[in-house]
Amino acid sequence: KKTYNLKFLALYVKLLSLIQKLIERDQYATKRDLFYQLKPLFKTQASLDSLLNDLARTIQVPRSSLHILTTPKGQIAGYLELITADGNATAIPNFLDSIKDIRTNAKFVLIIEKDSTLQRLLDDNFLQKYPGVLITGKGEPDINTRRFANMLYKKFKSKMKFLCLTDANPYGILISSVYKYGSKVFIFMKSKLKLILEWIGLKLSDLENFHLKNKNNFMLQLNDRDKTIANNLIAKFEKLNEHELINELEFMIKSNTKAELQYLQNIDQSFLCDFYMKIKLEKILIQNFKDF
Repeated sequence: KKTYNLKFLALYVKLLSLIQKLIERDQYATKRDLFYQLKPLFKTQASLDSLLNDLARTIQVPRSSLHILTTPKGQIAGYLELITADGNATAIPNFLDSIKDIRTNAKFVLIIEKDSTLQRLLDDNFLQKYPGVLITGKGEPDINTRRFANMLYKKFKSKMKFLCLTDANPYGILISSVYKYGSKVFIFMKSKLKLILEWIGLKLSDLENFHLKNKNNFMLQLNDRDKTIANNLIAKFEKLNEHELINELEFMIKSNTKAELQYLQNIDQSFLCDFYMKIKLEKILIQNFKDF
């Protein structure tokens, strides 16, 4: 144990030394850059990431304040001045603190679990039909994506609805809860990461109500990991009065089924954009929808 503590301390000091040099020179490095510099000391990227997270928690600052950047993961598209002129999705910038202002006339922000879903909506001209902002963290979001979503929320929460679209499985609901409530790893940054948003699906109950043909051909069975995530979320949501999410999770467990957004594309290429999202937006944005 003593040897382990000494080794941990040595890694900590070495990492602090590199960070000090970056700050003094006003330079930045990615986590990958650091890993290659410290490869003899760290066996895996994950072990370095864990130490970086521990350091950020200890001094309660985001990694960007340590001049450590992640490779941009999140993507945005929509009615924002940050978007490229051709209308394609672009990476969420690392230097969020350098953004002085954001202007938009969007009616909503739609946070999407998968990049493939965002690209499908763009291909179907979703933004030409509905003036919104699309964000994806490409699975579980990194801090930069969550900070950017929170930045939009703080500035536009009185003008826009914040929505979340994921697969109809426990992991999808987990991702929506990370955006809404944050994660234990970065609890010290909770005020800079959380936001109030509504999970709009995909819901198994929606698929039941649509009375779709051959629905069972596209349903998947829950695995052990799905069931563990579902039960953990139910216990968490009971304390937060998230009754709708609890009902959805219990329906998944009872039916032992889940479904992916890809399923809607298999019905029809434009089903997600022109049918499912149209129904959701009409219901949620009833006051603004007539202006679309």
